[in-house]
Amino acid sequence: RKRFPRRRKMYFLIFLAFLATVSGYDIDYVTPDDCTSDQYYDISSLSCQACPATNQITDEDGTGCTCDTGYKSTLTSDTESVFTTTCEECPDGKVTSSDGWSCISCPDDTLYSSDTKSCTSCDTDDILQELDTDGSSLSKGKCVLCVNNTEPYDGSCTRCSTDFVYVGSSCSCDGSTVTQIGSMCFPSDANVLSSASSTVFYTSVSQSSYYIEENLAAAYAACSNYLNTTACQMLGNLCVLQMYYLDDDQNACDAYTTVQSYFKNDLQYDDIESIVDWIELLPWLYYLEETATEVLSREGIPITYSTDNSDANSKISIVAAKYYANGTFIDLVDATSGELRLCSDGLASDDYAFKVGVNYEITCDVSIQAVWDDYETIFYELYVSYTDKEVDKLYAVPVLIQNYESQNEYVNQLTRDGWQLTRRFFLIDNLSGIKSLGSPATTVRYIKTMQFKFQLVSDSSGSFYTPYIILDYGEISYDDYPDGGYVSTTFNIDFFASFDQYEEDMSIAVGVLAVLAAIYSGVKATSWRKRAGIIIIDLLSMLKFILFYCGDLANVLLAVNAGASIYNLMIFRFQGVIYTLPPSYSQESLFRLFLYLAFALKCVQIFHLIMTQVIVDIFLIDWERPRGKALQQSSGDTPEKQKSPPVSIWRTYFIANEWNEIQTIRKTKPIFQLFVTLLFLKVIGLENWARYDPNITVDISNKDYLADYCLSLRFAVLCLVFITTGVAQWIFFTFFYNRFIEDDIQQFVDLCSISNVSVFMMCNSQYGYYIHGRSVHGYADTDIREMHAMLQREADNLCGQRGLLPNTDQQTFQMSLPKRLRDQYKKVLAPMSGGAQQPGRMAPTGAGAAGRAGRQESKLDYNVERMILGYQTMNRFLSSFIDHSIHDLDYVVKEKLFFERLLDIELYDSLEKGIFYHDGGHSFDKVLFYGNEMALFIFDLLLFAMIDHLTEDFIAAAVVTYFMGLILAMLRDSLGSRNLAKKTLVDERFLI
Repeated sequence: RKRFPRRRKMYFLIFLAFLATVSGYDIDYVTPDDCTSDQYYDISSLSCQACPATNQITDEDGTGCTCDTGYKSTLTSDTESVFTTTCEECPDGKVTSSDGWSCISCPDDTLYSSDTKSCTSCDTDDILQELDTDGSSLSKGKCVLCVNNTEPYDGSCTRCSTDFVYVGSSCSCDGSTVTQIGSMCFPSDANVLSSASSTVFYTSVSQSSYYIEENLAAAYAACSNYLNTTACQMLGNLCVLQMYYLDDDQNACDAYTTVQSYFKNDLQYDDIESIVDWIELLPWLYYLEETATEVLSREGIPITYSTDNSDANSKISIVAAKYYANGTFIDLVDATSGELRLCSDGLASDDYAFKVGVNYEITCDVSIQAVWDDYETIFYELYVSYTDKEVDKLYAVPVLIQNYESQNEYVNQLTRDGWQLTRRFFLIDNLSGIKSLGSPATTVRYIKTMQFKFQLVSDSSGSFYTPYIILDYGEISYDDYPDGGYVSTTFNIDFFASFDQYEEDMSIAVGVLAVLAAIYSGVKATSWRKRAGIIIIDLLSMLKFILFYCGDLANVLLAVNAGASIYNLMIFRFQGVIYTLPPSYSQESLFRLFLYLAFALKCVQIFHLIMTQVIVDIFLIDWERPRGKALQQSSGDTPEKQKSPPVSIWRTYFIANEWNEIQTIRKTKPIFQLFVTLLFLKVIGLENWARYDPNITVDISNKDYLADYCLSLRFAVLCLVFITTGVAQWIFFTFFYNRFIEDDIQQFVDLCSISNVSVFMMCNSQYGYYIHGRSVHGYADTDIREMHAMLQREADNLCGQRGLLPNTDQQTFQMSLPKRLRDQYKKVLAPMSGGAQQPGRMAPTGAGAAGRAGRQESKLDYNVERMILGYQTMNRFLSSFIDHSIHDLDYVVKEKLFFERLLDIELYDSLEKGIFYHDGGHSFDKVLFYGNEMALFIFDLLLFAMIDHLTEDFIAAAVVTYFMGLILAMLRDSLGSRNLAKKTLVDERFLI
C-alpha cells in the first residue's frame, strides 16, 4: 500500500486548516432588496428564504409572506400540534377580506373584477364594513356613508377636525353659502380677513412664512365667528411668531387686536380677573393699559420671602402654561426645574434656581442640527405661584423681548418708560421660517438669553415688585445646518434691589467727609507753608494743598466704600427675612468710580511721599574730639612736632549705613500680611461669602452650584480680612515685639548715642527733626574693654543721662528753626556742592591718560579739600548750635500743646530762636517708610482691591501687590541712598 509522502500530507493539513479559517464564521451579505416576490427576508439568518406555502407572496415589510390576491389564510396543524399557515382560494365572486382571513362578497354598490379578483372602491365619503358589531365576518361587505361632520379615516368615520368645528353636514365646502378658508368651511357672510400678511421680520432679512399664511385667516375666522378658544390661542401664537409686530397691517398681531376690540366693544365680553388687557376667550399678549414703569412698580406678590432654607417661602415657585403652535393647551407645569432651559436635563444645580437671594446663571451649548430636528415650537405663559390666606394664587409674569421692534426702533433696549411688555413667548421657533410645504425653516430663532428679574420692594421686608423676564433671541440660518456646530444659550435669575438711596447716601457721605478732608488738608498745607517759611499763599502752597488733599480724599473714598460694602455684606449674610440684596454689576458704577479714584489719588500721595523723603536735608554731627597728641616725625634736623590725632570717620559711616537700612522698614510685614490674607480668603474660603448666595458657607465641596461673585462683597471681605490682619500686626509689634524683642527705630537712636553721632534733619526750610546722639562719656573711639566699661557705668547710673537736657532721657525732637539758621546752613553747604569724584569712577590709565591725570590732580585735590573743609565747618556749626554756642542763633526746648500735637502744626513763631519740641517718641520716622505705615497700608489695600477687580483672583492680586511693594522699596532705597550720600558727604560706595 502506497502512503502519502510526508511533505504532501503536511500541505494537505495546511489546506484543510485554511478552509476552516475562511468558511467558519462568514456569511453572505444579503439585504431585503435582494429577495424575489416569492421570497421573504429571514431576520434570523439574514438571508432570503422561499415562502413556505404555495400561493404566497412577500408581505409589505418583506420579512414575511402573505396569501396572494384571491386567497385567504388558514391555519392547519399536524399530529404534533404544530400550526402552519396555508392559502385557500376564494370561490368565484368573492374576494379576500382586508385582514386576509376570510372571503366575502362585494358590496351592492361595487363591482367584482374576475381579472384582479377584487371589488371596486366605495365612494369617497363611505367606509367599507367587513365585520359585524360582534367581530364576526360578514358574508357580504357594506359601503357605509360617514355623516354628521365625519369623514373616512383608517377604516372608520371620524370627526372632520380635532381642533375646529366645521360648517355644513360634510367635510367639504359645498354650496354657494359656504366659503373655504384654509382647511375650514365658513358661511359666506362670515367675518374674515380681506387680506393676510405672513411676513416675518428677522434681524437681516424678512420673508413670507408658509405656516402663518396657511393658518392666519382660518384662525382669525374661527376665533371671531365661532368663538373657538383653540383658534383664538393659535391666533395669539401667530402674533408671537411675528414678534408682536404691530406696524404691519393685516398681520397676525393686527388681526389679534381687531378681534380683541370686537370682543370687548361689540360683544361686551368681560375682563378676566379685572385685567383690562385680558379679554375673555382670548390669550393675553400685550400690556397696553399701563406703562412698563407702572406695571413693574407694583407690589404684586403679598408674600414675605426668606433666605432661610427651612422656610417654605425661601424659593419662588414658577408655573408655566404651555400651548402647541395650533393653540391646543398642553398643561400647567412647574417651571423651576429646567422646563425653560434648552439644555437642562436634570442638572443637580436646578435645586438652586429661584432660591431667594441666589443669583443663578447657567450657560450651555445647543447643537444647531438639534434646533431643527429635535425641538418643537411650544409657547409659554409664566406665573408666580403662591398661597394667600390658604388660597392658591397665580401672578402673571410680564415678558420684555429685546428683539421687539416698533416704528423701526428696538424700544425694549431703551429706557423703561418706553418698554412694551408682553406675555407669551417661545424657546425655539422652527415654524415661521418655513417658506413652502415640506421644506425646512430657512431661519430658526432660539433663546440666546433668558433673564428673570426680581426686584426687592424698597423699605420693606421680604416682598418683591412685579417680576419680569428679559428675552433676547438669536437667529440661525439653515446654511449653517450641514456644518453642524453649536450655539450658546444662557439662563439667568437676578435678584436685585434699588440702590438709588444707597448711592445717594454714599454721595452725601463722600461730600461731607470730603469737605472735612479739605479742611484737614488745608491745615496741613498751612503747617507746611509755615515750616517752609512761606508767608503768602502762592502756587507752590496750592500745589501742596492739592497733593495733601489727594491722600486725604483717597482715605475718604476708601472709608465710604469699605463701610457701605461691609454693611451690605453683614446684612445680606445674616438676614432671615430678605431685607436687602447686594448690588449688581450695573449698580456698582459709583462704587467702582470711588475705588478707581481712591487708588489713583493714593498713587499720587505715595509718589509725593517718596519724593519728599528723598530730598530731606540730613547731616550727621560727629561729637568726637581728638584725644591727646601724636608725635609727627620730621625730616632732617627738624625737631619732632606734636599734632592732634585724626578722628575716625567709621562711626559716621556706620550710622549712615544704619540709617540707609531703616529707610524702608515698616511697622507691619507686607509678606506676612499677604500670606495671612490669602490664607483666610483662599484656604479657609472666606472669599465665598462674596457670592450672590446668602446661605453659602466657606466649605463649598458639597455645592452643586456656585453663584457669581459680587465686586462690592469681595471688597468687603477683603477689607475685613486685610484690615483685621493689619491691626493685629500693629498691636503685636507695638505692644509686644518692639517692647520685648526688637525695636529697629529705638535701636538706631541708641546706636547714635554709642557712636557719639547726632542726626540733624530738615525736611522743610525751617522745620526738621533732631536725634541727640552725643555720648554721655564724651567719646566713643575706644577699644572693646573700655566700651563695655562705659556701658556698664550707664547701666549702674554712674554717669549722666543721654538726653539733650541735663538729667533727661529725651533724645528725639521736632525742630522749628529760625530762617537765619537756614540761611547759614546754605552758606556753609555751598562749598560742599563742588565736583568731588563720583563714586565708582575709575582713574584714567595709559600713557595719554597720565598727562590728563596730572593736569586734573590739582583740581581734584582742590575739590576734595573744599568738600572736607565744608564738612568740618558744617559739623562745627551744627554742634555749636546744639551747644548754644552761637550768640545770635539759639533755641529753647518745650512741650507741644495738645492742639499742636493733634493737628501737627506749630502755633509759635521761631523768628528769633528755634524751638525744640519733645516728640514723646521718635517722630523723625516720618521721613522714613516706618512713620507712614498708614498711607502705605492703604495703598497696598487699594492696589490689592484694584487687581482683584480686574482679574477676580486674590492670588494674582497678592502677587502684584507684593512685587509692587518691592519696587517701591527699591526706588526709595536707591533715591534715598543718593540723597544720603550727597547731604552727609558719605561716599555712596560705603552704603551697603
